[in-house]
Amino acid sequence: MIKYGVKFLNLLLKTKIVNLIRIYGPISRTSIAEKLDISMTAVTNYVSQLLHENLIEEVGTQESTGGRKAILLKIKKNYGYIIAIDFGQKYFRISLGDMEGNIIHKEKIESKSLGKSKEGMAKIISMVENVLNSYLPNGKALIGIGVGVSGIVDYNNGVCLTIANLPGWDNVCFKDILEKEFSVPVFVDDSSRLHALAESKETVGRKRNLIFVGIGIGIGLGIIIDWKLFRGVNGLAGELGHIIVEENGYQCGCGNKGCLEQYVAVPSIIRRVKGSLENGISSVMSQYIKDDFDAITPEIVSRAVSEGDKLAFSIIIEAGRYLGVGLSELITLFNPSLIIIGGGGANISDEIINEAKRTIHIRTINQSARSAKIIKSTYGEDGALKGAMMLTLDNFFDLNKLIDESIFML
Repeated sequence: MIKYGVKFLNLLLKTKIVNLIRIYGPISRTSIAEKLDISMTAVTNYVSQLLHENLIEEVGTQESTGGRKAILLKIKKNYGYIIAIDFGQKYFRISLGDMEGNIIHKEKIESKSLGKSKEGMAKIISMVENVLNSYLPNGKALIGIGVGVSGIVDYNNGVCLTIANLPGWDNVCFKDILEKEFSVPVFVDDSSRLHALAESKETVGRKRNLIFVGIGIGIGLGIIIDWKLFRGVNGLAGELGHIIVEENGYQCGCGNKGCLEQYVAVPSIIRRVKGSLENGISSVMSQYIKDDFDAITPEIVSRAVSEGDKLAFSIIIEAGRYLGVGLSELITLFNPSLIIIGGGGANISDEIINEAKRTIHIRTINQSARSAKIIKSTYGEDGALKGAMMLTLDNFFDLNKLIDESIFML
């Protein structure tokens, strides 16, 4: 028992060193010893093992204040690779990433072109195979697959329960299908949660607590608490789009009336613009669409706002005000230091976020809540892909999993 206990503790310490290099690298052996409060001899021994295994590499030296320059260490980015997938309601994206979360290759198709799940999963498998054949020849290692889905997900079992507006994708077990096909671990989560995970890893200052809100066809939400995703009891936390912001308001697909989604999501903005133009309200947008009301796009609304169009501006301000109502509830509940807004809706106009900030200032109850920083995401459409990579890497380097699986050694 003592032998197995020592073996486990050695493995645990080695894994801690790897994670430290992953998070803080490039980092010196001296800094590792200081952060973990262990001897330089121990660090040197474990680092030598990791260098021999090609999991880490030496990448130059640190500026010296006297004496020998310290050699810096970081994870070897080509040690292994990750397939990342973002299955949105409009677009399906796939990418290949390295151990640092860098995107090496990506491509996208319209989600509806996949068809229903049986045909669609065959196409997805074919796309993954094509990427692997093109970019990972000669036995280069695929360490896992991360999948983000813009829908309701059973994270624990890797199942897509449903994707709004895409019939035929209910109760699809991405995890079982892809693990059987590619013999690597597969991790499945909501796309907005994965975007939040990416933001927590990459945002300046590595924020411990943050919230990501995605404005697209629906309203997505990802909550980071103590650097970890909050999923709720059944993995269904984050349905911000379905909080009620207007009693007896617009009918929502969920069955309720007045959901936030019906006032802030991109289709709701387009719907209100279309209805106003059909009713003869004057707008520069009429010139753009030439009486084809179905030709209205977020880009047209954005252009009109930038040109000072009163109709477009008023609808965007209304959306921003309702967004502020929803964010005020989040701030009151979670008191985050940072809220990041992303998705196509955030790109229509900065006035959406500006009006949301004004509403929050009015509605929140104290100065601490009002001080939450609200910024626009810089990831664009890559946020969920980056998050899918991070989720896969987090599991690859997971200390908690190591403890759970090795507890018998103690």
